[in-house]
Amino acid sequence: MNPKTQKANLQRRPDTHKRSTIIQEQFSGPIPHPRLLSGYETIHKGLADRIVSMAERQSLHRQTMEKTVVESNIFNEKLGIVLAFMTTLSFVGGGIFLIYSNKEIIGFATLIGVFAFYAYNFIRHKKEDKNDRKTESSK
Repeated sequence: MNPKTQKANLQRRPDTHKRSTIIQEQFSGPIPHPRLLSGYETIHKGLADRIVSMAERQSLHRQTMEKTVVESNIFNEKLGIVLAFMTTLSFVGGGIFLIYSNKEIIGFATLIGVFAFYAYNFIRHKKEDKNDRKTESSK
């Protein structure tokens, strides 16, 4: 075909527009989309119910595990507080005992060390909290 014939064919062609529609569905969840679920039911009677009950059991198991972890964390934090209190009391008691045993320098050093540790811990946590608040506000 020569260029003149090709140009003539292009001019005689009516403008054709193609329209396409794309439909996209997205489904997310522990059980399949209802259409898929009904498809499973047509394959085997009761299969959809088994799939749903399996998802329910898995969800219950996950929630039980999360509850166990949270309760364990709470217990660990309470235990840590009690043990820290007992340790502090023993150091303070030891410092006071050393002072009364005429070992004032070691006794006062023990007491000052305990209070310096708690002061450092307090200041460090305040700075961490402040940094955490800055990070959260910048999100």
